[in-house]
Formats: sequence, structure tokens, C-alpha cells
Amino acid sequence: MSASEDGTVRMWIWRPDDLIAEACSRATRNLTRAEWEQYIGDALPFQAVCPNLPIEPEITITPTP
Repeated sequence: MSASEDGTVRMWIWRPDDLIAEACSRATRNLTRAEWEQYIGDALPFQAVCPNLPIEPEITITPTP
């Protein structure tokens, strides 16, 4: 927590679980696989970070004969 001269008091979220919970409360969906590759890469396997939110289905394009 911090305070300023104007009387404002702020609570800072600093634990990773708190940051994830805050982000998930504001998000409307999980990252797509393409977004995961762009922002996370191979640092972590693709997963739903917010278990309460949907993962967009993967689109598979099949060629027509």
C-alpha cells in the first residue's frame, strides 16, 4: 500500500496469482494459439490462463479435392 500527500491511498497487487486473477476478471477470453505464439512463444506450453474463460476453437482448413 502507498499513500500520497493528497490523502490518496493505493493498494498495489504484486503477487503473480493476484495479477492473473485481476487480468482474468477484466478479460473476455483466453489468448488464441496465434496470440500465445506471438506474446509467449515457446517459454510455456499453450494453455488457458483464465480457467473461467473460453479458449477459441482452433480452425482447421481442409483442402477440397
